[in-house]
Amino acid sequence: MSSETAVENHLAESSSEEESEAEPANQESINKYYLVCEDNFLLVFCKDKSTVCLYTHVPITDFPEDEQARLRAGIWFSSMMDIFSYLESYTS
Repeated sequence: MSSETAVENHLAESSSEEESEAEPANQESINKYYLVCEDNFLLVFCKDKSTVCLYTHVPITDFPEDEQARLRAGIWFSSMMDIFSYLESYTS
């Protein structure tokens, strides 16, 4: 194999690796926070679903019934800012 061919192959491999790294492998890789209802209040858990990141003190009763069902099941978010925006949209 010539050195030009080896370089071209390496560049092609590097390019495909970068493309695959740019796209998340699955949905969990972009979702880092889990908003869920516990004891009628909303809590934010980290990705592991066991570490509490934030006690919101927001009662689930502040939300419409259809949204309450989603919150009981839990909703994934990619950032805390997304969570704050979501909460503000329903509690303001």
